[in-house]
Amino acid sequence: MKQPTDLIFYASGSEGWGKLQSGAKTIKTSDFPPILTATESTELDAKFAKYRALAEQPGDVAKGKLVTMTCQACHLIGNQGGNLAPNLSGAGAMGVEALLRNIITPNAAMENGYRLFRVEMNTGDLLEGFLAGEEKDAILLRSPGAQDRRIARSEIRSSQFLRRSIMPEGLLETMTPAQVSDMFAYLKTLK
Repeated sequence: MKQPTDLIFYASGSEGWGKLQSGAKTIKTSDFPPILTATESTELDAKFAKYRALAEQPGDVAKGKLVTMTCQACHLIGNQGGNLAPNLSGAGAMGVEALLRNIITPNAAMENGYRLFRVEMNTGDLLEGFLAGEEKDAILLRSPGAQDRRIARSEIRSSQFLRRSIMPEGLLETMTPAQVSDMFAYLKTLK
């Protein structure tokens, strides 16, 4: 593979990673995050700076709790919400940087359990959700706001995991600056 000319750092993967913490391991993968151009990297840095500043503003916790109601379609907060995405009950312990990274770049690093699964039906219809289970003759597909759907393997033309999350990109861009500050004020209380 030819190394891009404006790449800042390149690692072949054969270097040692040093002493890993207990339970940590490295594995080879072909599922790399996309490489950004210099312009894309600068734009992403600016986006992080903008939302980091808003996240550090003293927002209204009560209003922030209302803003996160939409998050609960997929995320569990306390004992309320969906169980499709990571539980946000301890989100405040993650810190602002980790929260920003997960919200601004949701597809950059995903745990396998949160990848979208696409099913192409024999009819040509496409279904996306989370692979909630597999049986000999069927799969179970879970989607936000819907009952789990059992799909017979005989009805499936193809299926695959996608390199994207159900977490929408651009989520913060849909909010006012005050809503972003309020949401982060609330998320920081979840410890």
